[in-house]
Amino acid sequence: MKLLIYIFLIFTPLLDSMEKITIMHADEERSYLLFTPSVKKDSYKLIIGLHGYSGTASGFEKETTGGFNLYAEEQGLIVVYPQGKYFYPSYEITNENGNKITQTSYSSSWNHLGPLIAGNKDIKMCEDNSQSAPPFPSCKNQDACYWTSCVNDSDFIKFIALKIYEEIFN
Repeated sequence: MKLLIYIFLIFTPLLDSMEKITIMHADEERSYLLFTPSVKKDSYKLIIGLHGYSGTASGFEKETTGGFNLYAEEQGLIVVYPQGKYFYPSYEITNENGNKITQTSYSSSWNHLGPLIAGNKDIKMCEDNSQSAPPFPSCKNQDACYWTSCVNDSDFIKFIALKIYEEIFN
């Protein structure tokens, strides 16, 4: 029992040291989690951790080797966990009794080609026989394969990196 309390007391500050930051970027509210190590250094390395499809910023940190912040603390790294755009699509299914049920799920992603093809419905992002995913409501191209958001995530990530650089070194 003492060992469990000791472990809790050691790692609790690491959990509390992550700050959620919400900003406006390209006229949209965006957020990211920021971990800053307690060790003060003259220079830091910045790591940007991107979650996978339908993942979350906090989920990425927890699912990476039991908590990436532990490693970042040991190494004196600043880590940013941006949150991809997300929404909660609803769809109907028929249960085993033949009744229609509306289910809601969570969908998030990072943009890869969205803005480049948003105005061209002839360009497919996946094969016609692929498993369809719900399209983001804000995307103009509502192709069933259009599973990515339509915002410029590359610019969002660059914006975060520059913002942190200015805050740390200026």
